[in-house]
Amino acid sequence: METTQNKNNTLQVLRGLAIIVVLIHHSISRTNVGLVLQSIDDILICFHMPVFFIIAGYLYQNKINKYESMKKGRFLLAKAKHLLVPYVFWTVLLWCGVQIANSLNSSISQKMISIGFVPMSIKGLFVGLLTYEEYYTEHLWFLYVLFLYFLVHSFLGNAGSTRTCMVIGILGGLLTCYIQMPNIVERFFIWFVFFVAGRYIADQGEVKSWLENKAHSCLIYILLGFVLLSAIRLVLSFSSYGISPYILRLLKQVVKYTIGFFGVLLLYLALTFLERKWSRVADFVKNIGDYSYDIYLMHNPYIVALGCTVLSSILGLNPLVTIIVATVAGIAIPMIVSKFVIKRFNLLSKIMLGR
Repeated sequence: METTQNKNNTLQVLRGLAIIVVLIHHSISRTNVGLVLQSIDDILICFHMPVFFIIAGYLYQNKINKYESMKKGRFLLAKAKHLLVPYVFWTVLLWCGVQIANSLNSSISQKMISIGFVPMSIKGLFVGLLTYEEYYTEHLWFLYVLFLYFLVHSFLGNAGSTRTCMVIGILGGLLTCYIQMPNIVERFFIWFVFFVAGRYIADQGEVKSWLENKAHSCLIYILLGFVLLSAIRLVLSFSSYGISPYILRLLKQVVKYTIGFFGVLLLYLALTFLERKWSRVADFVKNIGDYSYDIYLMHNPYIVALGCTVLSSILGLNPLVTIIVATVAGIAIPMIVSKFVIKRFNLLSKIMLGR
């Protein structure tokens, strides 16, 4: 039987692997790459965020008795401090930087606008923070959506069973194929099923037992399923083959969801392999996982987006070299800054990391 510490270590290794995939995705998306890397990126976006939502749902369900014993206001305040305070801080910080950069000279302003950083008024900033329709910090949507999940669950009570929420999540995700929704609402429904899946795994002993003891024996089937579904997704991306647009959107969403679950399983199997065969590598990845939240908050656009722009567009480096350098820098710099600067000052930890 795994101890609590071992399970925590496993989750941290999984976080470490997932945040590496996130940085690779962001590095590819900011680099002038060919069809192969674009296709790889199209698959990565299907499962890199589901990992974090599944982990969040898993941890929520494990602590649900504690959360239900808390007053709603106290519970939501704790989550707001952890999620929304960094969301506001890093958004406002970037807004200030963009305003300053755009005011320096016309050439810098034009360059900023060309990469998506258009000057924004204070009102625009406020509206963007609330609606996420106008934003600079695109990657921070995870914080907003995760807080909404906690908000909804705090009011669902007994009605928020995992089966009920799973049905809501699947139906909501499929509705996004046909109904135009506000940005943040659409993201809420698209990823809700993975948060609920994490709750379900924590709630079902047989599921946890299968993952811990038997998932590795199904590796070949999981890998084949992942490859086949990835091929189907790429085919659907390049050609509709006369399929009705309504059916095509539904197929793409179903394939995306399924790739998400297969991808999470593959990452889980990768971490079990590391823990059994390459323990030192697992420890290294766990260390990255310990700083995954810090890396997530700081890596983009300050390091990865800017770094890729400089390395690829200005210095003209090879796309693969650019992606590797940006990914490594996006991991290393936040870890160093967090460990040696931010975490040494309580106030900085609270407003920058929500801790």
